[in-house]
Amino acid sequence: HPESTLTQRDIYNARALVTRDVLGGYASTAALLKEFDEKEIPYVVKWSPDEPNRLLGLVWTFPYCIQMWKRFPEVISFDNTYNTNRFKLPLFQVTGQTCLGTVFNAAFGLIDNERRDGFQFLAESISTLLLQHSIRQPAIIITDFDDSMKAALNDQFAEVQQQLCIHHINSNVLLRSKQKWVKNAENSSSSDISDADEPAEPQATLTLHNRALISAKTSSKVPHTYQGILQMWKQVLFAETEEAHNKAWIDLCKEFDDQRPILRYLFSTYMPVRAQWARCFIRKYPNYGIRVTSGTEASNNNIKSYLLNGMGHLHNRGQAMQDMLYDQERDFKDACGNDEVLRDREFLGSSSDYLGELRSIASSKCLKLINIQYRQARKALPTGKNPNPRPLDPCTDECSVSTELGIPCCHTIYLRVCSTEAFTKWDIHPRWRLRETSSRDPYRRILDPKIATSLRGRPKNTKQGVPADLTPTVVSQGSGRAFASQPQASQSQAPGSQKRKRGRPPGSRNKSTLQKESESQETIASQGITRSQTIYVGAGNTTGVRASGQRVQASVRRTRSQWELL
Repeated sequence: HPESTLTQRDIYNARALVTRDVLGGYASTAALLKEFDEKEIPYVVKWSPDEPNRLLGLVWTFPYCIQMWKRFPEVISFDNTYNTNRFKLPLFQVTGQTCLGTVFNAAFGLIDNERRDGFQFLAESISTLLLQHSIRQPAIIITDFDDSMKAALNDQFAEVQQQLCIHHINSNVLLRSKQKWVKNAENSSSSDISDADEPAEPQATLTLHNRALISAKTSSKVPHTYQGILQMWKQVLFAETEEAHNKAWIDLCKEFDDQRPILRYLFSTYMPVRAQWARCFIRKYPNYGIRVTSGTEASNNNIKSYLLNGMGHLHNRGQAMQDMLYDQERDFKDACGNDEVLRDREFLGSSSDYLGELRSIASSKCLKLINIQYRQARKALPTGKNPNPRPLDPCTDECSVSTELGIPCCHTIYLRVCSTEAFTKWDIHPRWRLRETSSRDPYRRILDPKIATSLRGRPKNTKQGVPADLTPTVVSQGSGRAFASQPQASQSQAPGSQKRKRGRPPGSRNKSTLQKESESQETIASQGITRSQTIYVGAGNTTGVRASGQRVQASVRRTRSQWELL
């Protein structure tokens, strides 16, 4: 706009004026806490011991976060992000996953450091919010490999199983293998080499090809390179049993015996905590298939998209979070509606009758997990081509599908299919239901008043016959004779006591048209017109049958005499 006389400084001053009006004369932190108090948003604050009015930490949540947190409290994830405010306070997020696999935010936090005391305040604040709002403690907490955070969570949630993000583990294994890889392996096979003497490449980074290997499937042929270490490490990571896990680790040590620095790193760093990342151990806990913190990292990127820059004050950071949660709530409701209506054809046919009511109340993600177990059970069902199939393995403690995922295992599905008994909503964990159960929301248990049933038939406005058993008791013999004869006479003359005769009334045949018309006019003139009758209007613009109803005005036509009707 060349005609504009505004400068960049003018725009800056206008924005600063708007910001001052929004803050109402308060500092940004004071305005944020004042808004929390006015809107009754729960929060926990930490003040400086030297300056009682100096904020050091803040943890808060929102009503929608509490609602989703109560519904899906089983697995939560912790992670930090940076460059979100001008005070350079790391933003701490607690997230979970819904029945659709989408991410929801449970709580937010700001801390002044990433040491043990900072994470201890965060863990204590999360525990306080759980108690204040009657939210069940999580069964699983997933974090990256941060020793300070893990120690604080272990101190506050001692009874909760911790898991490590396997994506972070694989990334670190690949990066450290690339840094510690020894091309001339003659001197690295000796066991007396210390970690300080290990050759390292601190400047080594992962390329796009290396990052693709982290999530790629393992191949049968393992190269003798640092990429091959990652492939064999995945076999250690995803082994289903502890025996297979131990065997995969021994094979890794044999194959890369010349890379002792890498083996020492893996052995000292990850093997002591293998119960928090190895598949053979974590599948015995209810993690519902969640093994990474990717949802929290996606939420970190999502919240930054609502920020204009990373140098804003705390008040507009809080407003941006509320805007993000508004969109998050809308998207979740839309996704639930689409998931409920747009079901896969695979779950609508007769082959899925074993699912029963799960087809209408469970999410598609849950149905897909059940379908995987159904395919395993179907292999043991006799068919025309294979009347004697191989039976399923016995359901022992190694069968942890029901514990880990909260769905029936293949053994349970096999028994249900053989007995033709369909599944019900009680056979899956409540977190897989698309709609929240009424037991958690008391307002969903309230029913509408019963709909009044309309009385059919015409209204009974005429006198009805009185039944004989309602006759008053006889007082005297003389009066009783006369009293008893009256009801009989009234009953014989009651219009409802006579049976209705069908067909034409007697004497209605062989009458001329003029005679029938004259009789009808006499009947109308003598009885009048009721609401339920129709009248013959006559010739003219109103010729035809008039609907039943009352006349607004009296007819201007005179009644014809008897001689005019002949």
